[in-house]
Amino acid sequence: MSRIILLVPVFIGLAVLQGFLAKSGRKWVAMILPGIFFALSLIAVLNVAPDPHMDTVQLVLLVFFTFLLYNIPTMILLAVYFAFRPKERKNKELEKMRLQDLD
Repeated sequence: MSRIILLVPVFIGLAVLQGFLAKSGRKWVAMILPGIFFALSLIAVLNVAPDPHMDTVQLVLLVFFTFLLYNIPTMILLAVYFAFRPKERKNKELEKMRLQDLD
């Protein structure tokens, strides 16, 4: 229970950091955190140890749900990225329109 209490503020801090990175305007810098979590999910999938009594369907489901579970933080960080990113694009488009109006 104490681990969850510690991990919640850490993940909230990561989400805030992702928001700042998304607002920075650099696409690749903002994709670092989701990329790290995606790599961790691949490592988790590679660490799945099949039980000798499992059949193929059970193993595939185990790998699928492990991948899905470990990618929840990736999906949340990508949602934060896409929530903050379009605002930056709209501001750039408005700036371009203002520059064209001046000409």
